[in-house]
Amino acid sequence: MGGGYSAETMLADADIALAQLGPATLVGRGLGAYVALMVAGARPLLVRGAVLCDGPGLWGGATGPTSTSFHSVDPPYGAPDPNALIDLSRDLRPPDYAGLFVRMALEHSGLAEPIAVTGIVRPPWLAAVVDEVGVLTCSLAEAIATYAAV
Repeated sequence: MGGGYSAETMLADADIALAQLGPATLVGRGLGAYVALMVAGARPLLVRGAVLCDGPGLWGGATGPTSTSFHSVDPPYGAPDPNALIDLSRDLRPPDYAGLFVRMALEHSGLAEPIAVTGIVRPPWLAAVVDEVGVLTCSLAEAIATYAAV
């Protein structure tokens, strides 16, 4: 049975991939935008820019603790794992937590603007990211061009 999924688990998976690939620019869509932000803060020397785009899962769960009840999903499981969908729909994304990853990326990446936000949807965590100094807001094409020059 699945379960136990969180953005931090996906951060760990992305960290393993990044360790094999070496320095890279990350483009995250939806939930992937949140994961790309965390990777940029956790591994600022390996992330040569993180581009955060609109997409499914961008909003996430609450910004603070909520009910601890669990839902059981009956087998058979398909892709995507329904337990992952439940876990990730409850994924906490406090704005101050997201801001910490921006500040870690800013402090250690060597880039003046290590994070680029291209989407128009602004859940509270992403609004906090955009409010940080050193976060670029632009189109996807502009972000890719900016980080390709790094």
